[in-house]
Amino acid sequence: MEIIDNKKQREKYSKAVQRVEELKKFYKHLAAYIIINFALSGFRMIRNINFDSNFFEVISDFRFGSLWFWWGIGLVFHAFKVFGADIFFGKNWEEKKVKELMDKDK
Repeated sequence: MEIIDNKKQREKYSKAVQRVEELKKFYKHLAAYIIINFALSGFRMIRNINFDSNFFEVISDFRFGSLWFWWGIGLVFHAFKVFGADIFFGKNWEEKKVKELMDKDK
């Protein structure tokens, strides 16, 4: 029986290590998204303001926000891959909502 338990422990450990690696990759992706987009946006703002554009004109330019938007969509898909589709309405949410509704009916 100890062999089976040991095998189960190794499988659990392997899955946990894999999960940690997925989380690390996602957080690195998120950090790159924030740092690179802020840096590029800052450079664009400084460059465009120097060319006789005001702040509102720079912000309202489609190219200014397109990188944020399209990369953000990719980041959302990465989040769904890592955290699963039940990131918003997972088991914990269901249990809390059921308990809340039961308490409300008392």
